[in-house]
Amino acid sequence: MGPEGVAAFLRRHRRLGLESSVFIYQFEGNPRYTGLTRPVFRDLAGDRVRAMTSVITITEILVPTWKLDDPELRDQILNRVMNFPNIDWIAADTRISDVAALYRARYRLRTPDAIQAATATVSGATGFVTNDRVFTRIPSFETLILEDLV
Repeated sequence: MGPEGVAAFLRRHRRLGLESSVFIYQFEGNPRYTGLTRPVFRDLAGDRVRAMTSVITITEILVPTWKLDDPELRDQILNRVMNFPNIDWIAADTRISDVAALYRARYRLRTPDAIQAATATVSGATGFVTNDRVFTRIPSFETLILEDLV
């Protein structure tokens, strides 16, 4: 299905939750997945969809820059992701934290995943792009698993 599967998914959703791996694959140029993440970012750049992600994503995408002790790369990545159009970077508040606790209890998600899912839910996402099957447990949005389209 490849990029056509992503395009079909994107046609069904105007509000997307994006999990950290989507950013990592795109910005690191992962050859297995960039053909699938590129349409997501193209639609975001063109105002067709709006995405939201937890600020936890920033933590996860900056880890390699800290391992490399590369502040210049860290600044470049931060500038790139924070200024990308139509992405809302959402900090957990009490409502998101409460929904995350529910998701941890009910669907056995790890805390970072529960926060990502709760952020998408509370923000009104109808679709969620990831490569982690745990998100398919959440009934409040449709989950696209990138690996299923490779």
